[in-house]
Amino acid sequence: MGTMLRVVLLTFFSMQLSRATPPVIVIDPGHGGSDHGAAYHINEKTILEKDITLELSQALSQVLEKMGYTVVLTRTTDQEMPLTERTVIANKLKAKLFISVHINTSTNYRDGAQKPEGIETFILNHSTPASSKRLADLENAVLKGSVAEQPKNEVGLIIKDLLLDSNRMESKKLACLIQMGLVKATSPTPQDKQKRNRGVKEGLFYILLGADMPSVLVEAGFFGHPKDQFWLRSPQGRASWIQALALAVDSYFKIQNTTKIRQLLNSCQKH
Repeated sequence: MGTMLRVVLLTFFSMQLSRATPPVIVIDPGHGGSDHGAAYHINEKTILEKDITLELSQALSQVLEKMGYTVVLTRTTDQEMPLTERTVIANKLKAKLFISVHINTSTNYRDGAQKPEGIETFILNHSTPASSKRLADLENAVLKGSVAEQPKNEVGLIIKDLLLDSNRMESKKLACLIQMGLVKATSPTPQDKQKRNRGVKEGLFYILLGADMPSVLVEAGFFGHPKDQFWLRSPQGRASWIQALALAVDSYFKIQNTTKIRQLLNSCQKH
């Protein structure tokens, strides 16, 4: 077999193999163990964020696996899980996406005022002096398991910063798809849609700082609002929520056209 033919065949088979290998998605159920997260008391029962995020993440993983994706949860039981270890799992698996699931809560409203409701999705903001300082302060913690892990932290931090910068647009693309999908699925009327869309936001989240891949943090709704309780706790509400998020992830991989991505980001920014 000639050298050129060998190269062509190897290239072809490697391309086929990469196509056949389903993308790995890591889903992170927020909190766990002694870290209960938010708590909500209804009648005589206490509902904990750590339990809801695990249940939602497990159900979401099943739907995504049926779509053909490989899904790994950072925790599958009510266990303590350090924030650094969660992204280490994703980095070592070379995951294509990292999605951290949380439930929102707020006590910052006056008596008689309307309780907050709705969906908000966060991406990492690492472009400020404060974020650069935090990245430097964390050093080994955010480099653990990363391709940026180096004997000398200064080199690793530079590489890590470049990784975060390169993932920014893809993270925003994913966040916009999730935000728009969840708002639509949990908003029966146009008025609801307007109230429930809290937008794609940026924050200096420790959990997102360690990820080498596009990553988002989803605040699935507010514990204290009756509408969000329905979407988070009822079988019908959960099914709609989970299907919407799974379709958003699927769309992320399917939308590759630059013009369509730009239109998506512009549409997302208007809300």
